Amino acid sequence: MNAIALLVCRSSRALLVTAMVCALAGCAEAPARILSRSPEPPPVVRTLTPDEQLRRADQIDHQVMQEQRQALHDERITRYGTFQPLLFDDGM
Repeated sequence: MNAIALLVCRSSRALLVTAMVCALAGCAEAPARILSRSPEPPPVVRTLTPDEQLRRADQIDHQVMQEQRQALHDERITRYGTFQPLLFDDGM
């Protein structure tokens, strides 16, 4: 092989290796633009009026009482099954 053919062969190999490395490394494409957004404003917190506070407290009390009644009912069912014990009041 003459010197020119050898130089062309080495140059083409070098170009091929460089192209493969660039393609695998991801440098073939330009990096994407990063677009930033301003942060979203914080949510508006509304305070409750005194009437709304009372209504909310009543709702919470009602929910707690329902949960307690359900827990007692579940405990009775677990303890006695569907049979409910009779309570006798002899007047004393």
